[in-house]
Amino acid sequence: MSDEPTWLEGYRDQGFAHLPAVIDAEEVDELSRECTRLSELPGVLDPDNLRTRVTAAGAQTVERTVDRIDPVTDLSPIMARLAEDARITAPVAAAVDAPVVLFKDKLILKPPGADGYAMHQDAAYWADRLPPPGSLAAMLAIDASGPENGALQLVPGAHHRLLTPEGEPTDLDPADLPEPVTISLDPGDLVVFSLLTPHRSGSNRSTTSRRALFFTYFPAAAGEDRAAYYEAAQRRLIAQLTPERRDRAVFR
Repeated sequence: MSDEPTWLEGYRDQGFAHLPAVIDAEEVDELSRECTRLSELPGVLDPDNLRTRVTAAGAQTVERTVDRIDPVTDLSPIMARLAEDARITAPVAAAVDAPVVLFKDKLILKPPGADGYAMHQDAAYWADRLPPPGSLAAMLAIDASGPENGALQLVPGAHHRLLTPEGEPTDLDPADLPEPVTISLDPGDLVVFSLLTPHRSGSNRSTTSRRALFFTYFPAAAGEDRAAYYEAAQRRLIAQLTPERRDRAVFR
């Protein structure tokens, strides 16, 4: 009889797994306060700041709020420690069946009225090559999530290959896929999913934020260079801007 945990068997079969209560309520409260601090940093709402994505707070208001901070661990020692915490890295390493290293990280704040993301595979959006085999993402819930506030939806069993042409970043047509599973989470829950697992999220139709930390891990043996990745990503972002905006672009 296999001594593997049930969640690991599920991960290999479906391409994702839900691990409840990975961190406790006190730690969630600390993370919540840290989100508030980060969302009030100088320049965070600057539309020329390449680190952040800013959104309107809702259809009835012109107030602007920060929706995403990417990367975030260099701004937050608390989140940096969590990215290396064995409660997160041990399940990730078990899913990969190898030691792993943090490669990307971001904080999604998803305030009321924020849009979601269309159906896609993360692996499709690596600009110059596919990520190493076995790479996966870990989403740590800071707030409860469900259909009303734009919970993560993942397609089971569709994580075995890239479903779009390599080198052509594009979203997927949900009609071509099995029905996605909506992952309702409590604060402190963790979801791990392959970078090939199709997923999406809806808009936040609630009156509160749906905050979550996303960590992307690569097998350590792949030898990927995190710093070089982010430097190249910033260059790509700047190249996509108009000449006027390129002169104003900052990263802070």
